[in-house]
Amino acid sequence: MHFGKTPIFVLVAGGLLGTLGFASLLFSLTGHSKQAMAPNLASHAVIAGLASDGVPSSATGTPDATPTAVPTATPGVPSVKGLQVWAGGDSVGAFVAQNFAQDMVAAGAKDDCSTTSASTTGVDNTCYFWKISTGLCRLDYFDWLGKLQQIMATTHPQLMLFMLGGNDAQTLIGADGTASGLTPFSQAWNAGYAARVSQAMDIMTSGGGYLVWVGLPIMLDTNEYPGYNANMQQLNAIFKAEAASHSHVVYLDAYALTSDANGQWAEYLPDIHGVVQQMRVPEGVHLTEQGGEFLAQHAIGALFALMKEEPATP
Repeated sequence: MHFGKTPIFVLVAGGLLGTLGFASLLFSLTGHSKQAMAPNLASHAVIAGLASDGVPSSATGTPDATPTAVPTATPGVPSVKGLQVWAGGDSVGAFVAQNFAQDMVAAGAKDDCSTTSASTTGVDNTCYFWKISTGLCRLDYFDWLGKLQQIMATTHPQLMLFMLGGNDAQTLIGADGTASGLTPFSQAWNAGYAARVSQAMDIMTSGGGYLVWVGLPIMLDTNEYPGYNANMQQLNAIFKAEAASHSHVVYLDAYALTSDANGQWAEYLPDIHGVVQQMRVPEGVHLTEQGGEFLAQHAIGALFALMKEEPATP
């Protein structure tokens, strides 16, 4: 399945997504963020199209304006009460993962997201995990496939979100350090990368749960990394194709959702209430907290649609 307005390198570990703009992201995560170590879960529950705190007072609210609502039962919306939630990704997916997990908990999901350990490279929580400069290419640097197997074996999540790829325009290296030598985006590389995406989806849905795979947002090219945005679109095409061939997986088109009316990159965009928010960090890669919440709300809507279309097997 695929959700979004319209369909649709890189870097050694510690490269672009490990440095460019990450200082501001980390400050948000560990400083003034509502996703700080003691989250107020009541402030995470404005499910797009499902729960609302009313019409915003202005069409151009302040960038840090955050709607507050407690989720209510809505006819036709699948219940998540008692179901385990987990979300993960790299630094681009950090705010999406954290908002998704906490919003689902506020809507009745099982975990309380209360146990968190943080470092300068990521956050490990009982219901979300993110780590900078990681992806599915350099499994020797961080083995995401192994991490996902661990999560499934210990946490047994049923409601999941995953978002990464910003570091994945580089050669494929296995967890044992064996390098493929394949040129990124060659036919053989595409097949190898798609196999890893497919394996990740298989692992996360092995217990019969539901997964939203969030695509990459529109990116800004730089003199240092020309063609970065086009490369990310190629990864999105792989994510979308693999999601379509996996039961209980839905692809969310973040590229379309983060593009302006002219299909261009924009720092400020309307949120689900039509209130203009700062969605992107000016460096052109990362999402702000509001941007993460925006995509998380759309991901929850996509997840609920998937759950209605493909009910769990008794």
